[in-house]
Amino acid sequence: MTAAALTPRLLHGLGDVEQRVLRVDGTAVVVDISGFTTLSEQLAAAGREGTEQLIATLSRIFTVLLPATDDGGDVVKFAGDALFLLFSGDHHARHAVHAAWNMNRVLTAVGDIHLPLARAKLRMSVGVHSGTYEFVLTGDENVSAILTGGATSRVLELQNAAEAGRILVSDETAALLPATQVGPVEGAEGAHRLLRAGSVATASLMALSVGRTDAADRFLPRAFAERPDLLGAEPDHRWAAIAFVQVSGLAPSATAEEVELMSRLTLLVEQTAAETGVTLLDVDPSPGGYRYFLTAGAPTTVEDPEGRLITAALRIVQNAPRGSLVRAGVTSGRVFAGFVGAQFRQTYTVMGDPTNLAARLTSRAEPGVVLVTRSALERSGRAFASTDGGAITVKGKSHEIPVATVTGAATSVTLDASSAFVGREGELAQLSDVLQAAQRGTGAVVTVSGPAGIGKSRLVERALEQTGLPVLRAHGDRYGIATPYSAVSSLLRPLLGIPIAADAADAGALLTAAVSQLDPDLRPWLPLLAPAVSAAVEPTAEVDALDDGFRAERATAVLGELIGLLTAREGCLVLEDAQWIDPASAGVLTEVIHGDRRHGVVVVRRDEPGGLELEAPGIAIGPLSDDDTAQLIEGIAGRRLLPADLRPLVSRSGGNPLYAIELAAGLATGRDALAIEQLIGERIDALSEADRATLRRASVLGTRIPLGLYVRCVGAPMISGGLATMLELGVDGVSFRSELFRDVAYDQLTFQTKRELHRAAAAAIEADPSAAGSTRDAMLAHHYQVAGDWRAARDAAVRAAQSAERAFALEEAVHAYRVAVEAARREPAAADDLPELLTALGRVSLAGGWAQEGLEAFSHARKLVTDAVERARLDRERAFALNVLGRPAEAVRALRAARRGVAGIGDAAQSVLAAVAVTEAGLRLRQGKWHEARRLAQESIGILADHAADDAAKGVLADAYRYHDIAAGELEGDQAIQYTQRSLELYDQIGDELSKSKVYNLLGARAYYRGEWSLAIALYSQAQLAAEAAGDVVGAAIESVNAAEVLVDQGLVGDARPRLAEAMHVFEASDNPYLIAIATAFSARGHQRAADREAARRDFTRAAELFSTVDDNDWARDNLIRLAETELDAGDAGAARAILDEIREEPTGPALSRLLRQRARLAGLDGDADAARELTREAAAAASLLPFERALSLAQLARCGGPADGALAAEAEQTLAGLGVVDVEALLAASSDLSVESRHGR
Repeated sequence: MTAAALTPRLLHGLGDVEQRVLRVDGTAVVVDISGFTTLSEQLAAAGREGTEQLIATLSRIFTVLLPATDDGGDVVKFAGDALFLLFSGDHHARHAVHAAWNMNRVLTAVGDIHLPLARAKLRMSVGVHSGTYEFVLTGDENVSAILTGGATSRVLELQNAAEAGRILVSDETAALLPATQVGPVEGAEGAHRLLRAGSVATASLMALSVGRTDAADRFLPRAFAERPDLLGAEPDHRWAAIAFVQVSGLAPSATAEEVELMSRLTLLVEQTAAETGVTLLDVDPSPGGYRYFLTAGAPTTVEDPEGRLITAALRIVQNAPRGSLVRAGVTSGRVFAGFVGAQFRQTYTVMGDPTNLAARLTSRAEPGVVLVTRSALERSGRAFASTDGGAITVKGKSHEIPVATVTGAATSVTLDASSAFVGREGELAQLSDVLQAAQRGTGAVVTVSGPAGIGKSRLVERALEQTGLPVLRAHGDRYGIATPYSAVSSLLRPLLGIPIAADAADAGALLTAAVSQLDPDLRPWLPLLAPAVSAAVEPTAEVDALDDGFRAERATAVLGELIGLLTAREGCLVLEDAQWIDPASAGVLTEVIHGDRRHGVVVVRRDEPGGLELEAPGIAIGPLSDDDTAQLIEGIAGRRLLPADLRPLVSRSGGNPLYAIELAAGLATGRDALAIEQLIGERIDALSEADRATLRRASVLGTRIPLGLYVRCVGAPMISGGLATMLELGVDGVSFRSELFRDVAYDQLTFQTKRELHRAAAAAIEADPSAAGSTRDAMLAHHYQVAGDWRAARDAAVRAAQSAERAFALEEAVHAYRVAVEAARREPAAADDLPELLTALGRVSLAGGWAQEGLEAFSHARKLVTDAVERARLDRERAFALNVLGRPAEAVRALRAARRGVAGIGDAAQSVLAAVAVTEAGLRLRQGKWHEARRLAQESIGILADHAADDAAKGVLADAYRYHDIAAGELEGDQAIQYTQRSLELYDQIGDELSKSKVYNLLGARAYYRGEWSLAIALYSQAQLAAEAAGDVVGAAIESVNAAEVLVDQGLVGDARPRLAEAMHVFEASDNPYLIAIATAFSARGHQRAADREAARRDFTRAAELFSTVDDNDWARDNLIRLAETELDAGDAGAARAILDEIREEPTGPALSRLLRQRARLAGLDGDADAARELTREAAAAASLLPFERALSLAQLARCGGPADGALAAEAEQTLAGLGVVDVEALLAASSDLSVESRHGR
């Protein structure tokens, strides 16, 4: 791409001429392509890809149309989907209409657009007018040619009046054509319809390359003039702010005064754009005027594009030369940016919905008004004063757009403190020391520094909240660093009571009044003070008499005096964004701070040079720890996350709180992480175009790229300079230094480029499988998926998923099956595979803790199959998932449906019936229905004992054996367990480590009940390791909770609590109410053992409620009994009695023993010693096979009094010590109230 291709030919030969107005006699053709609005609306649903398809279509159309202008036409302007062409020289009118006719004919032939997501018929409406066209050359180093005047307005009016497919020519053009070439047209005064192309002499055709010179560089937008490498930039997707600044009310022919106004306005636009980091892309013609097309975020990314562009538009409109009618419209959003047109004539444009909306807003704004969408205003990093504009309806939008009128800058943006403050204990203590010293009247200065988003301001605000010091604030302004005293003004105006929006005259009056009251001796120096608050005051003799060489020094001194008067009381001065404090303010503030011995001064700045830099102690803010980052992410997301979901977010954030918040908010709301995109995108766009292209190509290959694959797909790893800050060359590969660098670079790529690069990557891996190593299939699945090769993607994904399953890498298996399912949905020939793939996805999702996803996969698969046996099998899978999710009633219905579905089928359904029975047995186990669970397990055993031929049947049989022994053990003790070894053998045969862990769980439970607690903990730990090896995060957490239960009973509450907290995290993340209830119950027991009765009450109550919601009445009763025990421990017998009175059904096992003990305690409190003794004996009998509960009952019985008191107490103590209980004395003293009341009873 050259500069010449971006500029009209007529400007190439101008050189350095002084001429500011260029007048060209000729015929203009304005072409507007209709149908793009319809196409845009259809493609809007496709989001960014839809915008890309729209722009690609436009570029193809331009490529086809522009050669039709080879009649000597010069493409003067591109304006969205419109072209402005100018024909000059001999017979310019004939050449113009000939070109217009040919373009119309070509578009008629190629304008029927058929895209995957849209259909449209593109046609053109054309206006043609002959006259004198005026180009006003404005600007300084980069010249903007403004096309204006009566002829321009006339041709735009004709185009607007033309219907689709019609060409309207003016009277002036018609007069230069044969009369037979035009015809009348109704409703368009002074216009004619073009009837035929006419003929032109071939010899007069002009080569479009004629006249190309280096002078074209002068007409490039500043962004391209400063970065010529961007002329080779590939199109990309970006977030940008878009504005049009409309100038209207110009005369038909520009007067010298208007030319001067236009020149001054363009200089203002250029200067403002340079100060705010905004790009002036072009100046478009419009009827009676013209409009500046401004962007922030394209062609290069900038931080806070909305704040930059609103600031720029506001300054331009408010400072436009007197006599100019100027208005502006601003919005922001996703755009597609790049070059469009034919090879010989192109333009860089930014297209998409935001561009169209900005144009509509501009047309709705009144002169002197900046109209901004509410969404852009809310995203701005800078605060603005504004008035609500309500909601407006604009063309192309089905919904209303909330807007606001921006009237000026406001104070700094209020910090969003909605996220939790985490970590930073050391830094907070350092900063608090400085502020506490200021409270005592001892001043100190500290600099808080760190990269953007690291949490500097949040830390300062936290420290200020804790100390309660009065706070004075000044802030640097990235857009005001060239404005003297910008930062000092932000400090002084509020202190002087000068509103932020006050004009210079009002500010002067308020300044004068304030100074007169504070210190009349400063009045003579008001002209030196006024610039610091943008005020206008009358000159004074004292200031006029100052030599210019001493003026700045004296101004600094009197400003220091004024600030000293205004900040006399104790407090803290916070200087935010000190890296952007202007030099004049930096000088004043430095003097003030050096002379201040009473105030705390906190300088907050980024790690970059410039602004206010003080020699002061510093607090460098680094990344958060992983634990703190995880806490922050979950707080923003509003829910617990499974470790597999949380780890990538923590890793990607790199400990940067802003990144963590953006990623978590994206997870919670689905919105883009714009702050990350802007901060990192700005760094990427600072690279040369060659390095940027390298980075983007590398991003397609992942975060860590095998060296061979990098060389094949990107090239030799020549990584140096700026690229080395993004990529790192290792011994055997190339890695992105941050996953977010990769993410942002990748997201900038066009969808078409992504498809091509992924296709090339897949081909490279297929050609050399060793280039991808062990991840070959996973990488191929991803590359084929993005490339759209669905068959290859499905095959590779299935291989990757099966490999991950064999390695017990459930997270990777889930991801791979997701890809396989999507590919099968996209590939018609693979439709028959979809039920099987969905079933596999459901299976690994369930095992990995994503139970809801597993349920949805099974349910979808069921809808796709018609075979009764297969549907019943899927009903059984659904029931299992529903049971995990704590929805037992729905699970039972699914199992009944499965039984009904295969009723009467015969032998073919036996394996399904066995699986249904064992699944229902598991459900009944959870409900504590031991007899029913054993019966169902026996049913399954009876079906499969001699017929388990395949792995699936062996797995069901092993489950049946395990469930039988769990129920039998609960009913009859260890002697009833008979199948455990056989279940382990079957699990070994089929390689099911996950289920083996559950056998260890069963053995651990039996050891617990027998009183072999050390063995129980060892078995639970073995079960946890097996679950972790199988990738079962939830299963591992269950085993950790089981071990925690033992630790709580042993009195090792401190050791149990971390296990319970981590497990609760997993259970909440997996949204499993049953397991949440269990963890809550065990936590309550820990609180009870630690004598934290309030926490115990809370958690026992919640646990009972949770168990009731999942229909587990046994566990609900047990927690109510423990709640009553807590009330008794607290001395509230009435509350305990009320709770126990609500228990209508007698429990069994250990719960019965506990219930009887509490009833005995109440009897003792009532003075009925005999009843207390009898109930306690019954409690001991009920716990005859449960050493822990029996010991507690025996100890209580000893306190009831009797001849064997000492022996009972000794036996209880010996039993508890044997169980490993570390606080026997405290445990046995917990219910000592019984013995006191019993003695009273005797």
